[in-house]
Amino acid sequence: MSQSAFEQYLKNSDHFRDVINTHRRAVADTIAAVLALLRDQDKVTDPMIYEALKRLDESAGPRSVVDERRLITAMIRDGLK
Repeated sequence: MSQSAFEQYLKNSDHFRDVINTHRRAVADTIAAVLALLRDQDKVTDPMIYEALKRLDESAGPRSVVDERRLITAMIRDGLK
């Protein structure tokens, strides 16, 4: 199987997509839990957290990295609600 065929196979794979989404959710949940702990111990404030997430959303980089970062920061925000 060629590299391009393999990449296309992965893009069309429901299992691979589920694995990636599970990983994203686990990362976001873990980061949100740590941020909530720091917030509860008055180490950081909500405005500090949301400003940091906003900066991450606005930072540059390769499109795939920027898109992935935005997905994860959105999940972190959801986890902090």
